[in-house]
Amino acid sequence: MNSIFLLIISIYAFFIGYKFIKPNFKKSLFTTFIIILITSTLLFFLVDIVTFKPRPNKAVSGNGNLGLIVLYFLIPIFLILLFILSKGIYQGFKRQPLSELKKHIMFGIVLLVMGTILQITYVSSTLNALSNHRYNPFEEGYRGSIINQYTNTLFFNGNIYGIFYCSSSYWNTFNS
Repeated sequence: MNSIFLLIISIYAFFIGYKFIKPNFKKSLFTTFIIILITSTLLFFLVDIVTFKPRPNKAVSGNGNLGLIVLYFLIPIFLILLFILSKGIYQGFKRQPLSELKKHIMFGIVLLVMGTILQITYVSSTLNALSNHRYNPFEEGYRGSIINQYTNTLFFNGNIYGIFYCSSSYWNTFNS
């Protein structure tokens, strides 16, 4: 479900960028936005791919956490995406009346609520799968990092992508 929501948010991000960034800024900024959007989406998918799925009585250790390498590139790229998006939406909202923006705002709020519900459900099911697993960072006696090869997607997934995207893009709505 994370992947489907990530694709929906990415398509929505493209249309929001097309509506607000393209007409208000140079073509090079819109091109940069699209490249960063595609890159960040692919990196979120890659985090999901390199995160191990917990299986009862089986564990993988000694291989390191490949997700940390991906996160090293993902976090700055994602922050740049959010900055460009916020700047573009702020400029677009200043130029258009609120009555024209209601459908964008409502759809963003629906995606924000949907992403939050999906994230709560996902975290609950993942923690349930990790219960009594020796790499559960929330178990007493575990000495490793909270972000390990089993928990990368608890913190970096399509739901989080959507929540941050909708929050940052519509924060300007209420501040302008």
